[in-house]
Amino acid sequence: MEIISSLVRTEISVSSVSREEEEFVVEGETLGMPSKVYVRPEEIGDMIGVFLSWRAIAYFLRWPFLYARWYLERQDLERQLRSFGIILSLSLIGVLLLGGRGALRAFPLQGAAALLSFAVFAFVAALVTERRSLLYGAVMLAEVAEHLLLYAAGAEATSYATWALAPLAVLAIIGWLLQRRAAEQDGGNPHAKALFRNGYILISLYAGILLWSFGSHLSAAAWRLYVPLLGFAAYFLWRFALTLRLPQLYFGIIYLALGYVVLVRSIPGMPAAYQGLPILALAIGMMLVASSYHEALEFRRLHPLYLAGMILSLLALIPVLDSRLAMLLYLAAMATHYFWMHREGARKLTVDQPGDQFVLWTAFLFANGAAYLALLLFFLYGFEPAPLILLAALAFSLNELKMGFAQPRSLFRRRTQHLYWAGLFWTVFVAVTLRWLGSAHPWPSRAPFAVPFVVVGIMVGLWTLRTYRVEAQRQHLGHSLLDASYLLIAVSYLLPSVSGETRLVASVVLTILYLLVFLILYGVTQEPYLVHGVTVALLFFLSHLLAGLTARPLAQALLLSAVGLLSMLTVLIRPPVAAVRRHTLTLSWFLLSGLALYAALPSHRATLLVSTIWAAAYLLGSVAVERATQATPQNASS
Repeated sequence: MEIISSLVRTEISVSSVSREEEEFVVEGETLGMPSKVYVRPEEIGDMIGVFLSWRAIAYFLRWPFLYARWYLERQDLERQLRSFGIILSLSLIGVLLLGGRGALRAFPLQGAAALLSFAVFAFVAALVTERRSLLYGAVMLAEVAEHLLLYAAGAEATSYATWALAPLAVLAIIGWLLQRRAAEQDGGNPHAKALFRNGYILISLYAGILLWSFGSHLSAAAWRLYVPLLGFAAYFLWRFALTLRLPQLYFGIIYLALGYVVLVRSIPGMPAAYQGLPILALAIGMMLVASSYHEALEFRRLHPLYLAGMILSLLALIPVLDSRLAMLLYLAAMATHYFWMHREGARKLTVDQPGDQFVLWTAFLFANGAAYLALLLFFLYGFEPAPLILLAALAFSLNELKMGFAQPRSLFRRRTQHLYWAGLFWTVFVAVTLRWLGSAHPWPSRAPFAVPFVVVGIMVGLWTLRTYRVEAQRQHLGHSLLDASYLLIAVSYLLPSVSGETRLVASVVLTILYLLVFLILYGVTQEPYLVHGVTVALLFFLSHLLAGLTARPLAQALLLSAVGLLSMLTVLIRPPVAAVRRHTLTLSWFLLSGLALYAALPSHRATLLVSTIWAAAYLLGSVAVERATQATPQNASS
């Protein structure tokens, strides 16, 4: 019994009754202490009258039911009975599914209607009883009902995974609405989480089916394979955008990559060698998304995108190996992206973090690796006159040029290496352009067309020198660009030689054009280092002139070696004070040694003799060469 008053609220439990003289005694405990209640004789009549009132009689009549309810609530038997009822109903449904398979096949529409009704009852019971486990049963029953409907409609079994996107979308929408309503009420909704987990279970089930019957799905219709995979990827990526949980991003990337690869392979009319290019596009897209959100999110939430993009960009190389053109386009796109990623990352990424450093240097290595591999392909397989190859060579040249002028320090100790690579790719671009002029014209008539490209390279170098004239630390960029442009002069002389056609006429024309160009440029800019270009042109003209005077390789090689050794001795014994003259003589001696070896190649005896002469000369003069190199001013290119 509970006693409630304005002063005290306590409970008293009755254990026994007794009599003490004329008083009726009720014994019990109050707050854990023994207590007694004394009822006087005159109060007994009042108590009997109270218990015989209509309210007391009505309570006594309802007492058995009230006591049963109290007992059930106290023992939590109501929840146990509900659980027993749920288990019994699910068991009956399971018996119906297993025992009535024949009837379900014979009457699929009726079976689907029955299972849908069971699913609705389970869903309502889950909302009423707040038992989330019922939602799993409701979703599975609805999915079996969908299978029966598809079976009744005559749909093929390979399309079931595609149709599973419909219930997946329903789960996503209902879960999102419940979650949004809970967010408006400043609380969480456990039913929404259960629905999202049902979506994961549904995806896992159908992903296992697709994996088990991958071959049959691919042979029947590829869209029945990539459509559900891309739908599963969209679900996981949508969940990651809401929760930022990494497992969802991992699964989303896996399903996206698998579905996209199947989609690319099923594109009609696309050659197998070019299928790596759209795969590379997906990899680039992943890394662009990660880079755009890198400042807003932590690296650990984005590194799966970076990692997946890098792995996909490497896997995309496998299909393009069958075509040189596809491989060059792949390498050009890959180098362009990773060069951009390195430049942007050096400005945005926090290089103090190990993950950011990994992205930065991996992008740098991938970009340069692609560029060097493309350059190797150019020189191994020649320069096919195709517009796409022109674009690839131009892209490589511009990428290396931008890296040479980039503010962040690269893996190289100096940035001039990028400018030399830019000159090499510019040379490849010019060579492809000259071949594109038409195979009907011989090389000597096409070689002078290289002069305007040489002028462009020289003008860029001169502009760089003038721009950074006051910055002594960056003047070497202009000199490196001039040196790279002089490489094109050498190529314009070598192209007729490699083709085996008449060389003297082309050499005379080229030499006259180059002398006029350098005289005009020197008169305008007064840049002394332009003499290097004149030196390259004159030395190649000398080699062609000797080839026209005598056909003996040994005589040509010895005459070129004599002039080169004279330049070498002048530099080593009495080096000029002016840096330009010293560098010009050094350039002459290096270039003449190479020209002498090239002229001696047709004769084994001449090759052995000239190689021996220049090997001895370089070995004997190594100490003087080192001393002369150390004396070179820092702001001049050697």
